[in-house]
Amino acid sequence: MLNSRLYMAILSVLAAVLCSTAANAQRSLPGIEIQIDNWSYIPTLYNGAVESFIALRTDAPEGSNITAMWFTRGADNTWSSWAWNEQNQSKTTGYVKTVLQISDEDDGNWRVAPSAVNPDDFPPQTMIRGVFANDPFAETVSSEANPEAILDFLVSIGWSAAKSTIIGSSHCDVSIWMTALSTSVEAELQQAGSGMSALQIAIATNSCVPPSGPPCPYSVGPITVRRPLAVTVTPVGGVFVKSVMHQVGGGCYVYNSYTITCTQIQWRDVVRNCSNCIPTPTPQFRTRMCTITVGQDDTDHPFVPCPSPLVVPTGYVPPIGGYSGTPTGTAMDNNGCSWPDWPLIPPC
Repeated sequence: MLNSRLYMAILSVLAAVLCSTAANAQRSLPGIEIQIDNWSYIPTLYNGAVESFIALRTDAPEGSNITAMWFTRGADNTWSSWAWNEQNQSKTTGYVKTVLQISDEDDGNWRVAPSAVNPDDFPPQTMIRGVFANDPFAETVSSEANPEAILDFLVSIGWSAAKSTIIGSSHCDVSIWMTALSTSVEAELQQAGSGMSALQIAIATNSCVPPSGPPCPYSVGPITVRRPLAVTVTPVGGVFVKSVMHQVGGGCYVYNSYTITCTQIQWRDVVRNCSNCIPTPTPQFRTRMCTITVGQDDTDHPFVPCPSPLVVPTGYVPPIGGYSGTPTGTAMDNNGCSWPDWPLIPPC
């Protein structure tokens, strides 16, 4: 049986087959949805077996949250995870329909009606445990034994991230979850009403049940930096302020100043401290945001020898991309950017 906390996260399996597919169709959409948390998982079939799941978020996102994911099945029940930056679920379903060549006859089985889309114009990106593979937090999330709190935080601040029982599970790999969902769908297609039972058995068989222990007090560990403190700069490039000539040795560069908005995130571990329970590190986060002025030399356009007088030459144009560096935490400290208090430690 599923652990009760895990079981309650699964709100329902909506397994009514809305319409049958053509007998000679290779790929089809059976009209089955599995609702877990605020995500709906819709299977696609190949010759009657689950080949992929498209997952659509069912509530309003915060900021740039991911709202559509696609899980594709490979050999030996391995699964690849994909997602889109754009929050257009109609284009997402249109992409999957087009790429898999699913018949128009199944259009009524999509949760969100598919729109016409050129797959070359709307490719998904590889995803790692709830963030894009090229995301600054990808390494942290992929190596974190307990990614739930990190993903919860990123989603809450409007980051391009996704969080669900499946994506953020520290006890059950995504491939195990997706294979279990496939078993549930295929059981439901064979015998209506059997999908939930099949899902519970598949999850329990793979030991995807969180470890448990008696309640125990918390102790606060030191601030732990699992990777360099994350700093993001928005807007990209900043707002140009001014240019001055900067002499370096026998030559000169133009030093361009920009006003940028910096966001810095810091985290620490709150650890259960006890002798009769399982220690479970729980990350806590805090963030600070402020506007500072930074600058850098335009090393792509040196002036040798330096102009005289030492002023920016007429006609000089600052780089189009604007500021391209990453300000340090010290720079933020020097500009009076203070940290808020840490969140309260949750009670046992």
